[in-house]
Formats: sequence, structure tokens, C-alpha cells
Amino acid sequence: MPPNKSKKKQGASKYACFSCCSTGTPMDSISKPYDVRRQEHIDERDAIQKKTFTKWVNKHLKKANKELRDLFVDLRDGHNLISLLEVLSGETLPREKGSMRFHMLQNVQIALDFLRYRKIKLVNIRAEDIVDGNPKLILGLIWTIILHFQNPGCISGVNVTVVSTTLAA
Repeated sequence: MPPNKSKKKQGASKYACFSCCSTGTPMDSISKPYDVRRQEHIDERDAIQKKTFTKWVNKHLKKANKELRDLFVDLRDGHNLISLLEVLSGETLPREKGSMRFHMLQNVQIALDFLRYRKIKLVNIRAEDIVDGNPKLILGLIWTIILHFQNPGCISGVNVTVVSTTLAA
């Protein structure tokens, strides 16, 4: 065996568990069951959020005689997003009538610009993300809208604690 490989092997065993290294099993395989359970938990949480947020959006879109079936698909063209903001704000927003990607991007951008105009902070949410149906960013956008437009006393299950501290010299 060439001298380079034997030195490399000795260095690796210095920092790793001998039983794992001697069988050739990587250390990462020990955490795989945890990673699988964690991913299942994340997927379950996302499904619950999607269902809950869809119900919240539909509750408000009902006033505009609209309904979403799939939150990630039905917001992509921007029309339902604009309708939601119109219902929540009581204002009328412009919109593009076409169905091409350009029109979808324009409509979503109109909605995002309206939110920014209302001083609602949007972090890393672009029109392309919504048009492409990015689940994480759509959930984040809807959560931001809920927090801004929902009456603070009506958000059940969310505990907001204000902590006041004084600094003593």
C-alpha cells in the first residue's frame, strides 16, 4: 500500500469511532433514523400549515366569491392573491388579464408591492417564487399576511408574550 493512503487511514481513525471506521460504515448512518423522523415531522407540519392557511384564505376569499383548492397552485397567477388583499384591505388593486408567465409575474409583483407600500416586511420573497409555487415561501407570505391583517385577539393558538426588562446600573 502506498504511504499516502496508510497515513490518511491513520488520521481518519484518530477522529472517528473505531467500530464505525473498521466496518467501513460512515458516521452519518447513525443519525439516519433521526433524520427520517425529523423530515417526516417537517412534512407533517407543512401539510398542516397548508391546510390551515388554505382555510383562512378561503374564509376571506368567500367575500369575493372565490375559493382555493390548492394554496401552492392557485396563488401562482396572482389573481387570488390580489383578490385576498383587496378583501382584507378594502382597496382595489390593478391586475393583468393575461395568462402568460409575464402576466402572472406582474400580478404577484403588484400584490408584493402593495404589501411593501403598507409597510409589511417581506424577507426574500420574490414574484418568481410565488409563480413557481415555492411551498416554503408561499407559506411564509400567507403567514405574514395573516399576522398583519388578522385581529390580534383572534389568532388562536399563538401566544405573544411581551417581556419588559429594565437595566440596573
